[in-house]
Formats: sequence, structure tokens, C-alpha cells
Amino acid sequence: MAYVPVPGTQWPGAIGVITWNGIMPGDYFVHRTIQSTAGCDEYLPFTIASLGTNCGNLSGRSWYKLDPDCFQDFNEVGIPNSVFEILPGPEYVITDANGNYSRDLVNGNYTITQLDASLIPGCGISEPWPFTNNSNAVGVTWVNTSTEPLDLEMVASAGAARPGFDQQVYGVVRNLSPQLSGPVTVVCNLDADVTYVSANPTPTSAMGSVVTWNFPALVSFATQPMQMSVHVPVGTPLGTDITHTFTASNTFAESTAANNSAATSTIVTGSFDPNDKAVLTSTRQGPDLFFNNQDEYLDYSIRFQNTGTDTAFTVVVTDTIDADLDLSTYEQGVASHSFMVQFLAERVVKWTFSNILLPDSNTNEALSHGLVSFRIKPVLPLLPGTVLRNNADIFFDFNPPVRTNDAVVMATQALNPRRSLHHYRLILRMLHTVGESQLLRAFRFDGQLPNERAGHIVHRSTARVLQLNLHLTARAQGVLVPYFQLDRSGLGVAHSEVPAARNGPFSTYDGFVVRTLAPHTFHHNAFIASQADVQRILRTAQVQEALAHIGAFEEHVGLAG
Repeated sequence: MAYVPVPGTQWPGAIGVITWNGIMPGDYFVHRTIQSTAGCDEYLPFTIASLGTNCGNLSGRSWYKLDPDCFQDFNEVGIPNSVFEILPGPEYVITDANGNYSRDLVNGNYTITQLDASLIPGCGISEPWPFTNNSNAVGVTWVNTSTEPLDLEMVASAGAARPGFDQQVYGVVRNLSPQLSGPVTVVCNLDADVTYVSANPTPTSAMGSVVTWNFPALVSFATQPMQMSVHVPVGTPLGTDITHTFTASNTFAESTAANNSAATSTIVTGSFDPNDKAVLTSTRQGPDLFFNNQDEYLDYSIRFQNTGTDTAFTVVVTDTIDADLDLSTYEQGVASHSFMVQFLAERVVKWTFSNILLPDSNTNEALSHGLVSFRIKPVLPLLPGTVLRNNADIFFDFNPPVRTNDAVVMATQALNPRRSLHHYRLILRMLHTVGESQLLRAFRFDGQLPNERAGHIVHRSTARVLQLNLHLTARAQGVLVPYFQLDRSGLGVAHSEVPAARNGPFSTYDGFVVRTLAPHTFHHNAFIASQADVQRILRTAQVQEALAHIGAFEEHVGLAG
């Protein structure tokens, strides 16, 4: 690779490796031009850190051996995205797609351990491996064997969903073991509210909402990515939950099938900041709550878009990981483009998308988007009330960074089937249309057993069904009644003018079914398939608006405190 330390320096027709020594610390890039009929340019950024006089570098490679010797042959692969722990510290380093790693360290005595328990180091390396940094370069190569049985993992994520625009959906199937898989099949069931547009690689079939790929066998630690464009129709209600589910299988037996499926969940939005960070918990019970003893990990997605006026050649994303998240449990997720991931000092994770050639949104809106995701577990024990807060910085070429929103999750007590959401107060506003009265009535998930009282939501669990009884008390006819209804597209919130007919026929409003009851007491049953659906109620715009004013509402009706 040619390196140009001085602007304008060139090596016309250079072949092979060109080395330049003594480069001063700083940020640089290689501009490589490949002469062909059309011509091809690459911009490859890199940084030479200022280590001072008291620092050195640790580097090496981790690979899997298939034969008795300790020399890596062409068919012996590097182990990607493998995390190592360096003590004292702790400090962490992660391997790239080829199994290489590098980390600058202050001079001192250290040990390094690979955290993947399925890998067994050999060829003279044992764990923890001691080494000393003394303003020098230290190399440690890990030659591994493993008895881990075949295990495929499916990972998925998705970009923003906006009415009238295409949504980008990403999936990757991985062989987590050194074993050879059988031929692999991946099936994606798209949300019923979207339509399939295209995919890369081209699927074997795309019929209705079912997209299928047939892939050859995956070798040791290999991955197979896929990307789709789906269209979100004009008129899709804001707040709709768009969910796509991927499932991977192969012809050989696996150690577990629990990780063979992955689902994306995206809320339809209108105008939005295209550079954002989103988080989902492992149980998907809530967008901003981590339920202790039920949730295990957090899935973060960082989305970016080139909204400039020209192509972005390089995109760099950095994320400073919250101290309450365990960096040793980091798992790389999907990405929209080829990238390199690194762990830097101060718990910074850096993704570099070299030569991404991301077009601007005015030239090609659909291709102007990018995404990277990862999974991580919190440091345990995680006390209720602990807030996990993270954002990311996105660098387009040499422009100032774009800071995303904060992705915030709060730890709370685990849900109990009989006392679901005890800590949540769901405020519903009931507006009278007669006189000067405006009655604000609070309804709570108050954990009572079924002794139903007007003005409260009480719930009971029966087998796999959670029943919510909404008792709405009014003082006059013509009350605007909020209600919930479960349908195929998910749980929504609508408003309906309920007539004063007692036990009248069923009527419809915006596609929802409403049963009209007595003018002074309105009773509606919503059958919720899971506690996750209860959380979907809390995510709706109307309820979120009410929750934002919970203090004022409770004070008004005398329920504060």
C-alpha cells in the first residue's frame, strides 16, 4: 500500500509494498488511484497516535488451526470480532475481520486473556499470557483449537421507517464455531405493513411478505450478510411498529437453535434526524426500560445518512460505552457496509467505513443511509433506577462530527405476571364536550387482583393471555373515550365519540371495533397477547403525551404522590 505523508507526493506505477518510516503522529489518509478504463479512487484514513516516551504497542493475531503444526495455512482462518481482556485495567481489544488486533498501552507489566471460552490456545501460548511494554512493540499470536459444536447465529437490524420512503433492513448469519455447516437457508418474514422492493444478494424467492435465500455451507467463523429495501406505504400511521423476523437453518444439527432467529422493531416516524442511536432490550418489553432478572442484554443501532452535497468517501463512528455496560461482553452486530471495528482508550469503540462511497441524499436517497449495530450486557448487579445513557459521534470525511441523540434505558424491577407495570401510571385524558367541565381522570396499572373498580385498570393473567379491563367513568354523554384495540398491525390508540346507546351494536372508527355501552360507564376489554404488548401501549404517541404531563394531571385530580 502506498502512503503519501506529504500532500502531492506520488509513486506513479508503484507495485508491491512501499514503506515510509518516521511518520509523525497525526491523522492521515491514503489516496489510491487504480488506473482502468473508468478509473477508481480509494481514500483510506488512518491515525498514528502520539504515544510519548512512556508507551508501547501490543498487537497480534488470533486464528484457528486445522492441522498439527503452528503455521497458518491458507485454509486456516483468522477469528473475527474476538474480545481480549488486558490486566491491570481492565483494558479491552477486539480483532478485526481477519483476526488481527492492536492496542497502545502505557509501559508496564500486563497479562492478556481471550474471553471466548470456546477457544483453546496452543503452540506455547497459555492464559493469561504475561507481557511487558517498555516503549516497544510486543506481538502475541493466538493459535487456537476448539471442541465447540456447530452453532449458527442470526442477527438483524433496520433503518428508519417513514411513510412514503424505503426502509433498509439488514441481516447476517454467522457460524460461531470452527465446524463446517451444511447448506444454509435464511427466511425473512416482512411486516405486513410494508412491501418488498429489492435485496442483495438476490434472494432465491420473494413471494408476498416472505423472502428466502439459499446459501452454500459456511466455513469456520464465516458470515453471510444480506440487505433489503422495503417500502413503507404513504398513509402508514405514525407510531406503527414495523417488525421483520429472520430465521436461519442448515442441514446439520446445531448445539442450539435459540439464536437462529432475530427480529427488528422500528417505530414509524415522520420528520426525524437521520443520524440517531436506538436501543432495544433482549425481551423487547420496552424501548427505555431494562427489566432485571428478565432482560439479559441491550441491542444498540447507530444510523447515519449523508445529507450533504457530495459523496462521503469515509465514515467513522465512535461510541463511548457507558461505565455501567460490560465491555467484555461486546458482540458485533450487523452493518450496512464493510467496516473495521477497534477498541480505543477510555472505553471508546470506533467503526471505520473506508471507501464507503456513500452518496448524498439529493443524488440517491435510498443509498445515502448507513447503519452499524452491536450487543452488550450491563455490569451486574444493576440496581433499579440505574440509567444507561449512550450516544455516538459520526464523522463524514473531514467534517466536524454529528452527535446522535442519547439512547437512554433505565433499570427497573422485573415484571410480575400479577403485578405488571406496578410502577407505571397510565394517564388517560377524558374531555367532556358539554358545559365548562374538563374531567381529567387517572387510570393506573395498580397490581390489584380482580376486584374491578371504576377509575382503574386492573388486570389478570390467564394462561398466556393478559386481560386489561378499562373502566371509564364519565358524568355526561358524548365523552371522548380513549381505547385500545389489538389487530394484525399491532396495538394502536384511537379516539372515538361513544354514543349514549346502552348495549348498542358494534361500530367502527378508523378500522377499530368499539362496543358502545352505558353513557355513564364505558367498558372495553383488550386482550393482550404478551406483556410486550402492554409496553406497546405505553409507546403510543397519545399515551406518551399524557405521561409527559403526569405531574400536572395528578395534581389536578388530587392524585399527586
